[in-house]
Amino acid sequence: MPILSHIKWLVLLTLLVNAGAMLSPIINGGDSITYAALAQHIASSNDWSSLILDGQDWLDKPHLPFWITAVFFKLLGVSTFTYILPGFLAHLVGGFFTYRIARLFYGRDAAWLSVLVYVSAYHLMDSSIEVKAETYLTAFIMGACYYWLRFDA
Repeated sequence: MPILSHIKWLVLLTLLVNAGAMLSPIINGGDSITYAALAQHIASSNDWSSLILDGQDWLDKPHLPFWITAVFFKLLGVSTFTYILPGFLAHLVGGFFTYRIARLFYGRDAAWLSVLVYVSAYHLMDSSIEVKAETYLTAFIMGACYYWLRFDA
């Protein structure tokens, strides 16, 4: 069995382990609970311009991650699965564009190895589960870099 086949299975296994967090009925502690409450307030009040937590303005973070989560809350209802899903999807998008960039320069084998490194990086896995801004930033930056490279070529 060639090494590429092993790498593809490792990528799949890593993504399945990361996706397993969506099946938990509990949101991890820390900032995740705060972020979920902010997104839930946006979805329930339809106030997309203000971040409100416990009746107070909350000016700590950019709005985009909360908007994305609020859209998912509106579409699929408020749940742990719905809270984690957009971060996980952004993690997949980042992996996809990592593959595309690596394949552009180095070929298929190196591209799959790049995806394995990307999806198994602990900070990115943790960020996608806790739905931190890094998940969205990485996905959007990788996409922008890929399209910039394609445009420049």
